[in-house]
Amino acid sequence: MDRVISLIRRARQKAGDTRPILFLIIDDSGCHKDHSTRKMEGLDFHFSHSEGKSVWSHCLVTAHVVSEGFSFAWDFRPYFREGYCQEHGLAFKSKNGLAIEIVNAFPANEDEQVYVLMDS
Repeated sequence: MDRVISLIRRARQKAGDTRPILFLIIDDSGCHKDHSTRKMEGLDFHFSHSEGKSVWSHCLVTAHVVSEGFSFAWDFRPYFREGYCQEHGLAFKSKNGLAIEIVNAFPANEDEQVYVLMDS
């Protein structure tokens, strides 16, 4: 990540922009549970790219911030399938919708250059 920041910083300085660079990284993450876990709310089968199959888990859309040598978790939102939301009287939000909420809630200001990174 340091190499990427260095390359971007050099290119921006050539253009006269010396604002600090900040990365807001959005991703979804599964919190796997044992199949015997049944009474915990919000569990469902979610596809795990690392395992190549659906696994019993919670699913979170997360935000991570990297800036000026610091890296920290920023925010997260639980993702629930549409059927679960209907059953529990919750408004359904897609993973993309949750990601948009997180990006819109991020308190960026004009004194910094924010890059939003996410996978497909």
